Amino acid sequence: MNAKKTGPPPPPPPKKKSGKKSAAKPAAKQLQFKKPTGKFRPPKLVVVGVEGWGKTSLAANIPDIAILMPSVETGYLTLLGAGRVPEVPALVTEKWKESLAALDNLGDAKALALDELSGFQAQCFEYICRNEFGNDWKKFDSYGRGYKLVTPEWLKFLAKLERLGIMIVALSHCSIETFKDPMSDDHDRYVSALHKTMWGLTRRWADACLFGTFRSIVDEESGKGIGGDERVLYTEHRDTHDAKNRYGMESELEVPDDPAGTWAFLWDAITNPPEYEE
Repeated sequence: MNAKKTGPPPPPPPKKKSGKKSAAKPAAKQLQFKKPTGKFRPPKLVVVGVEGWGKTSLAANIPDIAILMPSVETGYLTLLGAGRVPEVPALVTEKWKESLAALDNLGDAKALALDELSGFQAQCFEYICRNEFGNDWKKFDSYGRGYKLVTPEWLKFLAKLERLGIMIVALSHCSIETFKDPMSDDHDRYVSALHKTMWGLTRRWADACLFGTFRSIVDEESGKGIGGDERVLYTEHRDTHDAKNRYGMESELEVPDDPAGTWAFLWDAITNPPEYEE
């Protein structure tokens, strides 16, 4: 007996309309370029300097400033005990999370000094090594794994500083590295003591990176530098040092002998740059 052939199943019955009108889709946002209003934003400054140049003294003389220090870098307290800097609100932190939390408790401060960046970097490295590698520094260093995890933490730090909406003055020790120049001879230059990855992120974040040192006195007979005590601040990148500035400052600033007057001098250079000549 042949099986009875059946056709396709009947279509489902149409759904009953509820009578409610569907909500209209919001109109697409119209994007439009506009001329922004020019407004002077609180500067984000990095001051890299040789030992004894006066980085901490510069920061301590900024009006309404607070100073945040890692426990391994407490030069401000030493200078304060010697009566060489004014008394300002200050805090010393031991751990990375403490330093991040401190940024939420600045009170009435209108500026913040970070004294010094290498110490905060050490806190950040220790935090990642402890939490991600069980305090095993060999695993941290292996194939650069630790530095890849440090990068987002450091970016979080910089973003939190940005959101404060106040002036930031970050201080940094310097070191000398040999620069492999693809267009010229290799040469030594002054750079921040930060790890190159952290320095690259910080340099891009900053409005100005300034290098402070002493002008060398050159012996005419030997042609060699024999030292000097005239303080100078470089604001633009050169083969000898890393720097930048977005304020049109002179490329080289002769700083007053009195460290207490350094900030007033620098602020005038930032807010009253020379006129641009085409």
